[in-house]
Amino acid sequence: MRTTDRRRGRRASTAFAVAAVSAAAFLALLGGLSIQLANGHDPALATVTTGSEPAQQPRRLLIRRVHRRIIVTHVTPAPRPSESVAPLVGSAPVTSPTPAPAAPPSTSVVPAPAPAPVTSSS
Repeated sequence: MRTTDRRRGRRASTAFAVAAVSAAAFLALLGGLSIQLANGHDPALATVTTGSEPAQQPRRLLIRRVHRRIIVTHVTPAPRPSESVAPLVGSAPVTSPTPAPAAPPSTSVVPAPAPAPVTSSS
């Protein structure tokens, strides 16, 4: 039982020594900083520059933007030979006539099926 008593005492003295050294280092650092501030060497209260120094040019700022362009093209079938293309009338010069879009095939429109009902399971 003698060895366990000695270990407990050693732990207590080690913890006290660490706490004492930490407190002494903190107080020394705090004292050094307070002496520095008392002598007027506060970095936050630095002297303001006067007009004797040349003014710095404003920094140039480069802004990069990404513009995304999406081009959607629809392929239309060529006009049938039986269809005639009407001439374009207007005041703007036209470089090439555009073909008239083909008529959509006549099909009956079938409605979409109804969605499935929503069920909740526990």
